[in-house]
Amino acid sequence: MSRVISEHDIALFAHGFLIGSLISAILGNVLPGPGSIYLGQTLKFLAPIHIGDEVTVLVKVVAVREDKRIITLHTQCTNQHGNLVLSGEATIKFMRELEGLDA
Repeated sequence: MSRVISEHDIALFAHGFLIGSLISAILGNVLPGPGSIYLGQTLKFLAPIHIGDEVTVLVKVVAVREDKRIITLHTQCTNQHGNLVLSGEATIKFMRELEGLDA
């Protein structure tokens, strides 16, 4: 059996790692910011992200090790409908003083 695939059969999706790069952008530019070293990241892809979707990234500090200058962050992405599409955890070594972090 064979079948011709048409444009109507194809749904366009964003690659999950493209969405994961939004998390990297926040960690490198905002929290903790420039000079940070990315030690690790886990990503769980929970739902598809379609071309045209609006994605919101939330990063929350869950642990701080001042002695080693390492923070652990919970990361998640939701679409415009509030559906969780990606979740994970990041571990970052920070180079500057962290202000206002309550883990």
